[in-house]
Amino acid sequence: MAKIRSKAKVANHRRKSKLLLYLILFFLLFLLGFFFWYTESGHYEITSTQIQGTKWSSEKSLRLVIEEEAKKPLWYFISRDNLLLYPRREIREKILSLFPSVKEVELQLGLRNLVVKVTERTPTYLWCGEDMDIVSLELLNQCYFVDDEGIIFGEAANFQGSTYLKMYRSLSVPSSGRFLGRELASRATLVSIENLIGSLKEVNLLVEKVQWSGENELIVRTTEGIDIIVKISPTNK
Repeated sequence: MAKIRSKAKVANHRRKSKLLLYLILFFLLFLLGFFFWYTESGHYEITSTQIQGTKWSSEKSLRLVIEEEAKKPLWYFISRDNLLLYPRREIREKILSLFPSVKEVELQLGLRNLVVKVTERTPTYLWCGEDMDIVSLELLNQCYFVDDEGIIFGEAANFQGSTYLKMYRSLSVPSSGRFLGRELASRATLVSIENLIGSLKEVNLLVEKVQWSGENELIVRTTEGIDIIVKISPTNK
């Protein structure tokens, strides 16, 4: 009698285990079906993109990069152009790598729209080649904008005026032939240069150009044409 009861309990336990297994499989299939419906139905597809904050960057080029990344499928067949799977991280990284003028980018998703907020680099200096006294990029109207972090980010062709301090430093030519995205000087070095310029201004000497003659040695030229050779110690203050 005890053996019969034991076998009945085992059979009952097996039935419950099978039922639980079927319920789990049904639930997983339901989730999978819902997932495919969600990604392919188009109900939450991102249909509009708004780009804000561009001045130096091409909005058209940014839009092409965003659309290209959004169309790349997940696992070769699952659409990511929707609220749930939208590739925000990949788009952000791609924009920062392809657009040196972009300092930061934020992507905000709505139900069916995307807002891209771009923070661009601000021109602070001009890099005009390696030597202020020989044929340089300046004479060829090919100077480049540099921001306060020392990053070369935009061409300043045909730029006129003395709004920005002109800098001269030898840089190796990259394989791409483009200097955009390169670092001209560290932020610490630029702070030291600004401190130096401030000190000279106090004695009525206005700096027009700065040229590197060594790693931490500069030739500073004033608006009166006076050259001053100085050594600097990069500082973050």
